[in-house]
Formats: sequence, C-alpha cells, structure tokens
Amino acid sequence: MNVPALETHELSVSYRGKPVLHGVDIEVPPGTLTGIMGPNGAGKSTLLKAVMGVIQPDSGWVKLLGKPLGEVLGRIGYVPQRESVDWDFPVTVFDVALMGTYAGLGWFGRPGKAERARAMEALEQTGMVDLATRKIGELSGGQQQRTFIARALAQKAEIYLMDEPFAGVDAATERAIIGLLGKLRDEGRTVLVVHHDLQSAPRYFERLLLLNLRVVAHGTVEEVFQPEILEKTYGGKLTLLSDVARRVARGSGGGLP
Repeated sequence: MNVPALETHELSVSYRGKPVLHGVDIEVPPGTLTGIMGPNGAGKSTLLKAVMGVIQPDSGWVKLLGKPLGEVLGRIGYVPQRESVDWDFPVTVFDVALMGTYAGLGWFGRPGKAERARAMEALEQTGMVDLATRKIGELSGGQQQRTFIARALAQKAEIYLMDEPFAGVDAATERAIIGLLGKLRDEGRTVLVVHHDLQSAPRYFERLLLLNLRVVAHGTVEEVFQPEILEKTYGGKLTLLSDVARRVARGSGGGLP
C-alpha cells in the first residue's frame, strides 16, 4: 500500500486566538519534491512547525509515513529558518553536522566512528568540509544554511522539511541546494520546502502546495501553477507571474531535470 509521506486532516492552528491555519487537508506522495508557497503570513512556516510538533494545533491531526510523529521522529529531518538559530552558540560546523546522527543513538549513546563519517559525508555533499572546524557564528548566511542542511543529510531521514533554505544565500549556494534536494528526491526521499520565489518554482519543484491560511491548491506544477490559482492565492492581478504560469501550462517549463 502506498502510504502518504505526509498526511494532515482538518489541521488548524491559531496564535493568541488569531487563526493562522484552518482546516488543512493534504496528502503528500512519497519520493516527491514539493514547494510550499503563499503570501507573507499565509501559514507556511506554521505548517512545518505543526507537523514537527514544535507548536500544538487547535484541532486536526498529522501523520508521517502513516504514523504519529512520536513513532517516526528519527526518520524526519527538519531545517528551521536561519533566523531562529542562535548563531553565537559555541559549536563548529562539524559539531552541527554530527548532531544529525544523534537520533539513532538513544538516550545514552555517544557518536562514534560511523557517526563521524556520516557527518563528514554530509559536509562533503554540501561543500562545507574545508570549514568543518569553523565556528558557526563566523559563517556567511549561505554557509550557515549549508551547515544545517548537512545536519539534516547526516540524519539519513526519509522526509525532509525545510523552512526557507534559500533565504539569504547567493546564487551559487541556491543552485547547490536545489541540486541536493533533487538528489534526495531521486533517492526516494520526500522533501517539502517553504519557498518564496514564484518565478523559480516551476524549475525547482515537481509539486506545489499553495497556502493562504487554507489550502488553495495542491498538486503538480502543471496543475497548480495557473494564473487563476495564483491570483486566488496572492490576490490582485499578478501580471508577470500569470505570464510565467501560462508558459508552464503550455509546457515550456517546470520541474527539475
């Protein structure tokens, strides 16, 4: 049976009585790369935090790999927004990558040779080996983002949830990250990414989840990236984005190679 990688039902979240997400029903197929998009305040980051149990929903439920989060936590990799990390914490790039191996060690386990090798492999994948001994507070924004992606890669997770991994990075880092995400997808992992740039979305993702407090649309890029759906999500007449959507609909773009 093909169990959804992520499933939510009637998921609702509010902050101080103000609704942030309402009645979110989604099923994300395994082995797919999905962009989560919508205007500011649409609930994108909130959705990932609710899925990860960082915040408690008002109602509804979440299943990952067909089970509650507590039963599969070690199989889920999470990359938070860079702004939410204490970059003054005195750890090195290698220390952060090694943290990705902790989930499989149990309460009293200590990382050994195998875990250290996994951490170094993750740093190689993200191009951060040369900076392994650097303190994280000394890194550029793009290097910081690569470091936390390395932590997630070291976990060898089945599902990766990434909150704005392209924020504050240069073009080369963005290309490197999307290449890594494509490889994860090709290996059968499921990846969900909060993203803001609509014009790059058809190139980066095969599926899109459009949010504006509720689910506006969820499906393949070809199904979702339509002018009327974008206007419903973002409001107003998005002339430039509508033109991009029409090109995608005609088959001139969409998806990773």
